[in-house]
Amino acid sequence: DNNPIPDTLYYQVRAIKNVNAPGGGVYANNSIGPIKSIVFSFPPQVNASANGFALDCNNEPVQLLSGNNDPGASFLWVGPNNFTSTLSNPTANAAGSYIVLVTVGVCSSKDTVELIPASFVMFSLVVTNESAPNANDGSIDLTVASGIGPFIYLWSNGATTEDLSGLAPGIYTVTVTDIATDCKSGVTVTVNASSGTEEATLFEQFLLSPNPSKGIATLSLKLHKSSALRVEIRDVAGRLIWGKSSVETDALNLPIDLTNSPAGMYTISVRVNNQVFVRKMAVIR
Repeated sequence: DNNPIPDTLYYQVRAIKNVNAPGGGVYANNSIGPIKSIVFSFPPQVNASANGFALDCNNEPVQLLSGNNDPGASFLWVGPNNFTSTLSNPTANAAGSYIVLVTVGVCSSKDTVELIPASFVMFSLVVTNESAPNANDGSIDLTVASGIGPFIYLWSNGATTEDLSGLAPGIYTVTVTDIATDCKSGVTVTVNASSGTEEATLFEQFLLSPNPSKGIATLSLKLHKSSALRVEIRDVAGRLIWGKSSVETDALNLPIDLTNSPAGMYTISVRVNNQVFVRKMAVIR
């Protein structure tokens, strides 16, 4: 055919070439006379996908895409939890396989798209303490163990890198966000001062009691000599619960009241002349 119709297949039975039609040729049916043809319609195109292949931690719905724009097409989606839809591009919020059947006339095609569940962010940390007094060479090496990525890192000191180096002794909090799912996870760690200024050289007594407790405890400190002290209490997510302004003293008996705070683990940090010493306090109910 010198002028074929796009997307149409012509099939002729027992055709012979008419020798009187040179060039492109005309094919005539030898058994029933007139030229006849059978038209075959192609199955509808379908290419199922999703606008984002993973569910997020906020349980926001994901749009499913059939990939078909044929006029008059009908759609049937089926999926987890008895999900059904006759829309071309419905939304879904459950993980699993979704199958779409696209029908145009008497022809149908189907395809499958997989939505994967939100993956919570898990990571590990390796902390290297300061090597010498005032060296400020501590570091934190963070390694993400689960999630989809890419990831965003936000540290309490304003850094946005995965790892930290050149750190002074102190408390550092990081929040890791998985861009694909908006899942977040955070943790607080301490970079300790060097062994040259460890507790025994500064404190005669460093006692937190009772511990565990139901929220009431006393922090008892006695130093070898008067120094500037600052005390902070943070929860497991690194949020500041309470802080005491710096005072110059050689002894401190500080009542701690966490009765209005949830049960869990809290960090009591004592800063002495820019060195940080930590105790963990367990609150039980």
